[in-house]
Amino acid sequence: MRKIQTQGVHHITLVGADRQTSIGFWEGVLGMPFVFEQPNLDNVADSHLYFDPGDGRLITIFTNEERAVDSTRTATDPGCVHHIAFAVSQATFNQTVERLDERGIRHSGVKDRGFMDSIYFEDPLGLLIELASYRFEPPEGFTHGEVLLEAHKIRVHREDYNIAQEHLADAIETLVTRSRESLSDDRSPKDPYPREDQMAENTLSILTPSVNNLTARIFVRAAGLDFEELDVWGKKDEPAFVDKDPAQLTPMLEEAGLPKGSLWESCAIMQYLCNNHGLDRFYPTDPGERAMTDSAMFYLVGTLYPYVARATYPTLGFPQYAGEVATSEADDEMKAKAAKDAEAEIAKPLEAFHTFFMDGRKFIGGDSPSIADIRLAATLEFLRSIDYNFPGWAEDYMAAVEDALGDAYSEPATDVRGFVEDAKAPA
Repeated sequence: MRKIQTQGVHHITLVGADRQTSIGFWEGVLGMPFVFEQPNLDNVADSHLYFDPGDGRLITIFTNEERAVDSTRTATDPGCVHHIAFAVSQATFNQTVERLDERGIRHSGVKDRGFMDSIYFEDPLGLLIELASYRFEPPEGFTHGEVLLEAHKIRVHREDYNIAQEHLADAIETLVTRSRESLSDDRSPKDPYPREDQMAENTLSILTPSVNNLTARIFVRAAGLDFEELDVWGKKDEPAFVDKDPAQLTPMLEEAGLPKGSLWESCAIMQYLCNNHGLDRFYPTDPGERAMTDSAMFYLVGTLYPYVARATYPTLGFPQYAGEVATSEADDEMKAKAAKDAEAEIAKPLEAFHTFFMDGRKFIGGDSPSIADIRLAATLEFLRSIDYNFPGWAEDYMAAVEDALGDAYSEPATDVRGFVEDAKAPA
């Protein structure tokens, strides 16, 4: 068995009403030259009109002066034509709304399709017509379809929702690199304008032993953002730091788009950077999925992390909050019991992540880690300091997050793991 290989659309034939309505629309509105006319060879009562849509192929119309114009929307049942799309230049597309409006033709307005701009309206017989204009030109020797195929592969790999201009640009670069030779051994992107005073796009003030800081450090690496890290150990009381961060909390992000120039709290930092850079693979735009991501982070910060802090901070040597047993006048035995009680309470909220937020999925984010997964996996690193008895699923989950994020996770996590091992070592 072999295929019957097609080589393009030869022509599309539609059933029209009277002759002049067809000429008025296809040539008078859409500018398609009326190239020839002859009888319908299968029905002598009809005439057969041929129009050139612009690429040398044909749109043909069967007309009959006895058929009345009916503008009712054509059927969209299975097997029916939903719409026909025609290519126009950006110059023409930018005039489309005005030219439809001056004829009183109702239309959809401009629709953003990621890789193209579209507008929809009906012909006089109710057939939906789309005018589409690509937002890119394919490299020499390639078609629009070949660019879209490569962009699709990139989108799927990145787990993005739809093809966007970033995928198109990267697809074009890939096709050019693949098809054109170069004398250079290294064709990677470069900046030929190095400057000593050049600032990173994102500056993170951090404390390396902290899992809160680890969260943001993992994220900027996994997201591929331009960043610089400043270790502010022993410097949070300095006036220059307090001016930017009166809460004296880390991590602190400095970035030009922030209203105050700075932002603290790891979850807020990740949410902002996702929104600012369109990082939907870490922070889904679907309202329900985003709510679950937010809920998981808020539950962690408000419920799980306080238990983790009470259970691990005594071992790690971190100061605890006023009002806690650990900062009270209680004796050492009572303080040790408070830490053990907190450790015992971790299991319940931890299991909620497993049964509710994951609920059979690999990650809170589904098939790939979300910002909530980064926050949870980083937080659980501190429990190594007390040799916490993780359930099997939690060990597998932590390993899966690290495996999915690779060096973006492992490299900064080394700082926390080294600190934890030192803290556990006998004095």
